[in-house]
Amino acid sequence: MNIAIRALICCTFVLCACGGAGSSVEPPPLPDNPCLTAGVAVLDGTVCGVNQACRTGACVACVEGAPCVPRPVTCNQGHLACGPTPTCVDTGAGAADGTVCGVREVCSNASCAPCVEGEVCMTGGPCYSQSRMSCAHGPMCDQLTVFPDGTPCGGGTCQDGVCR
Repeated sequence: MNIAIRALICCTFVLCACGGAGSSVEPPPLPDNPCLTAGVAVLDGTVCGVNQACRTGACVACVEGAPCVPRPVTCNQGHLACGPTPTCVDTGAGAADGTVCGVREVCSNASCAPCVEGEVCMTGGPCYSQSRMSCAHGPMCDQLTVFPDGTPCGGGTCQDGVCR
């Protein structure tokens, strides 16, 4: 990276302790994004700095009363309380099914359950193919395609999506 650009970035975030453009002082490495873990956004409301909290993978100013996920991770609603350290306050009210409650997890019946959007899943019916996981309203295996009537299945044939 151009040293003038690194110095500008450094001065912006470290109050010019790194020297100016053309300085031989090398600025410290830029910190990793505290709101991403292995490229996946951490939970909204995670503290990432003074009066800052994570929101959709970015460290932003804390907004009093903004929705968040309480810790430990629950399927309850929460709201941010700003101060010297932003805190997600558990309201005790249940979060809607499909609310993200962890990495590859969503709320389902007041519990955090694994769910990977679009993942191939089994519907339990031999007359369906191309079933995919939907997480919008809690983990649900969507039956996308019904085999045509007469398709052989487990000792019978498919009729209206049922093996008979």
